[in-house]
Amino acid sequence: MAAPSVPEIKSALTLSIRGKPDLYLISEEDTIYEQDILRDPGSTKPWLAYIEFKFQHGTQLEQAFVLERACLQLPRSYKLWKMYLTLRMKHLGKLNPAAFASEYSKVNALYERALILLNKMPKIWEMYLQFLLLPNPSSPSRAEPSIVHFELYLSHNIIEYGPFIVLLRIPRLVLQRKHGKGHYQLWSEMVDLLVEHAKEVETGDEVGIDVEKIIRSGIDRFADQRGKLWSGLATYWITRVVLNEQEMFFEEGITTVMTVRDFTLIFDSYAEFEESITGVLMEAAGVRSEKGVVDENADFDLDIRMMRFEQLMDRRPFLLKRRFITAEPKQSYTDAIAAIQPKKAVGQFHELWANYAKFYEEGGDLLDRKIGIERLRDLFEQAVEGCPPRFAKVLYLMYGNLEEERGLARHAMRIYERATRAVSDEDRADMFNFYITKSASNFGLPSTRPIYERAICSITRQDARDMCLKFADMEKRLGEIDRARAIYGHASQFCDPRTSPTFWSKWEAFEVQHGNEDTFKEMLRIKRSVQAQYNTDVNFIASQALARSQAKPDENGDHDEDAADAMAALERETRAPVGFVPASTGPQGGNN
Repeated sequence: MAAPSVPEIKSALTLSIRGKPDLYLISEEDTIYEQDILRDPGSTKPWLAYIEFKFQHGTQLEQAFVLERACLQLPRSYKLWKMYLTLRMKHLGKLNPAAFASEYSKVNALYERALILLNKMPKIWEMYLQFLLLPNPSSPSRAEPSIVHFELYLSHNIIEYGPFIVLLRIPRLVLQRKHGKGHYQLWSEMVDLLVEHAKEVETGDEVGIDVEKIIRSGIDRFADQRGKLWSGLATYWITRVVLNEQEMFFEEGITTVMTVRDFTLIFDSYAEFEESITGVLMEAAGVRSEKGVVDENADFDLDIRMMRFEQLMDRRPFLLKRRFITAEPKQSYTDAIAAIQPKKAVGQFHELWANYAKFYEEGGDLLDRKIGIERLRDLFEQAVEGCPPRFAKVLYLMYGNLEEERGLARHAMRIYERATRAVSDEDRADMFNFYITKSASNFGLPSTRPIYERAICSITRQDARDMCLKFADMEKRLGEIDRARAIYGHASQFCDPRTSPTFWSKWEAFEVQHGNEDTFKEMLRIKRSVQAQYNTDVNFIASQALARSQAKPDENGDHDEDAADAMAALERETRAPVGFVPASTGPQGGNN
């Protein structure tokens, strides 16, 4: 088939490129690259060669033309998009933002196109942020009305430019004093006002004032002042004589605050309230006792209140300790690991390390997460160091998964490779299979060859047989027939034809499909050789002799004669020369 000419290439481009193509940018020198692209349109290799040629011999317009086509053809290629965006950014650096605002808008649209499909590529985001920092007059922030920016500027510099603002007739909402009351001070005054006039302030959806919702929003907003706000909310319900509500808020407050100061403030208010209620009930009980009046319900309420007060005081150290564990989880994990001796621990000690690692993985701000990867690695290294082989598999899998989640595939592969040496014998084959799967998914099937070779030498004979079958199947999928045949030959030493018929049937099917008469004969020769090897094996002969010795003697008394005949037959079989199969036994019509 003849290669397409330049007119044919331009005709194809007219149909494939969106909009009106700039076909005049394609010259005779580009023919070879255009032909390569038409042969393999889904590969980046011909596009990269074409782009490199244009970078050396083409104009900037031709370079942008080829890169635009490449990104349209392969929209998920990170390399192509990065080259294209870098080229456009380099071009923008020479242009005046005010005179060439349209060019900035085009580049902004390019970034938005790229990030639709490459939103998980941090480098593209960094480039986009650098672009947004340029003096671009068409950016969304600069498209806002000027009065928006002016009000923010004036509210920040109100003292210095006060007289001029009056002349400009700016609305009074903008004229906020620089040193007025803060947000929390206003919230505190509002809570005090609500508590002071709790009986006059109705709450609920029907009146439009939800006191609980208002104070809870302040609790969420001012995390460092939760103690006072929780106490204010509980006091509001106490003033309204709704005891069950305030007890619920006290309990919620002492279990959610994060500082000792807030805990102490709420707990003291809670204890003072319970003590005052108990005191009132005790005074009422004393009055009844003096009058000789018996009220079992009132006495029962007094007993309940006293018991609740005692339980509250007994719970204080536990609640405070829980607050420490919640607020200082890192220190709690550190103290626990230092205090517990692994050899004397009851339960699964490794879960403590796993949860400690998850704490670093899930918590913290961006800076902590940057540092956290190194801390997590240190934790995992300490955990796997000296770990018994039968417990090592789970730790190494978690360690490798940590690296993979952060995009560090090569680090993860090194960890999985270490795991194949550290785990126990019964887990080694599974670990190799997992390692092979991860390597194939990240780096392709050819990368698994050295892993297969090391696995076959490291695992048991039975597992090695299964591993060889997978290795041969992988080579067959890659088209490496000779390598697959050599692997079958190596695996044959583990497979007795009488106990492993599946292996030999697979090899036979492989030779029928891919081999010829000579290779089929070689397979049969190896099969006879392996069978003879197992027949002369000392362990095999011993097992056969033991089986005969345990057999039931013949009732006619000729057991000794049968045993002698069996041993003689076995001896003749072992001394007989290994024959060969005539050519007629091979598959007819094979390749010679």
